[in-house]
Amino acid sequence: MFDSIIYKNAIGPGPLIDIGALAEGLLFYGRVAIVGNTGTIKDILARVPPFILLSLLRDGRIEFHYLADQTGVSTTPMSNGRSLHSLIRFSSPQHNREGRASSI
Repeated sequence: MFDSIIYKNAIGPGPLIDIGALAEGLLFYGRVAIVGNTGTIKDILARVPPFILLSLLRDGRIEFHYLADQTGVSTTPMSNGRSLHSLIRFSSPQHNREGRASSI
């Protein structure tokens, strides 16, 4: 049996992290890791009471791995009516882990 599982932001519309899958992971695995950014934290806190999340973090049942850089797709319209899609990496320096943690 595995001792941990990792969840990352879902692609497409809807919640970034599936809370049902997260709860299931807590039942069947010893530890759950979440990889995400500020949006992921906000999404989880909107659906999980902060005191529950903090107790799970404190007990070591959940780990959060913060991503400062994100990947995305940039779309540029071309003169022939088609679009050019490029893979890009971007960051949001005003939303860094140290700045947010000190303001809580």
